[in-house]
Amino acid sequence: MSSSDSKAVPTDDTDGNDDGCIGNRRVRTIILASVIFAFFVFGVAWLAYNEETARDAAELYNDAYDDCVDAVGEAACDAGSTSQTDNIESIANAWAFIIAGAVVSMIGCVSVVLLFFIPGCDDKLGRVAGLVLIVGGVVYMIGWIWLIAAARDGRDDDWDDYTDEQRELINSASAAKLGEALLAGGMTILLGVDALLQIFDNEAFRLASNLGIILVVAGMCSPSYYLLVCDEEEGTCVTPNGVEMIATGYLVLLCATATYIVLFLLTCCTCNLKDKRWVRVALAAALVIGGWMESMGYYAYSGGTYGATDYGADSDPAGKNAAYWIGYSILIAGMCIVWAVDIALDDVKN
Repeated sequence: MSSSDSKAVPTDDTDGNDDGCIGNRRVRTIILASVIFAFFVFGVAWLAYNEETARDAAELYNDAYDDCVDAVGEAACDAGSTSQTDNIESIANAWAFIIAGAVVSMIGCVSVVLLFFIPGCDDKLGRVAGLVLIVGGVVYMIGWIWLIAAARDGRDDDWDDYTDEQRELINSASAAKLGEALLAGGMTILLGVDALLQIFDNEAFRLASNLGIILVVAGMCSPSYYLLVCDEEEGTCVTPNGVEMIATGYLVLLCATATYIVLFLLTCCTCNLKDKRWVRVALAAALVIGGWMESMGYYAYSGGTYGATDYGADSDPAGKNAAYWIGYSILIAGMCIVWAVDIALDDVKN
């Protein structure tokens, strides 16, 4: 029996909206909202620290320039320092945008869960909570795009001085940051759209959209993390903790999600192969393995940030940085497991 056939079997659901995969819409929404909320709770302190640090740096540049003007006059001071201050302020504003998106997303996650426990509110006020989630996810993504662009603009004056390898590492790091932001922001937006329009009732669209985001994230992050793996025997660099596992985990997720998307797009040509029991169970297993590798890799990476930072292993910023990566490990593992269960649960039961 294929998964498509299994959806025709009536199931016991008091809400009347059992989708035949991971329970009803209430169960699925609560799980997804909880995973997204956990990520933002772990990460918001690190985001706030970066915003505060950028604000302080901009203030220092302003004070230094003002002192120079008072001492020797404006003509004798470095005019470039004002543009540097503007760039740092832009970075600080981008961090503020990211924080705003995270906070709004957390409010949306809490609201969409609570409204499921109030009779009659999941379809009415739940739509408002969905709109809050969409706004939070969009603002969060805009903030990261702004931050990456501002950080790149700050390197324009020295860009020609970098080697090709250094430019490649900078660009790949930017791609990884954008990909990781897309996972959180994209999943938040999709959850909001579902709460607003209930688009996840269609299993094929639900899986194609969410696995599509994981596919894009994996495609952006896997090469970036592989570039961080270096030949330590030459003594030129040190590979950060967990990087190999992160890169390989993304590669596993890339293969699994690409397979499903291709089979989804070619459903007619493949005689509905994506709904065959053995295919779905194999894809689910690959998602779980990839998610587990990502979780373990990012957890190791979070511990490595203590030694890799210049503010000290026991300092408060190091702990906030580690918490952010632990939160991300929860996010990616949680999303992979949720959609793996969605793919295969009915097939395993049948």
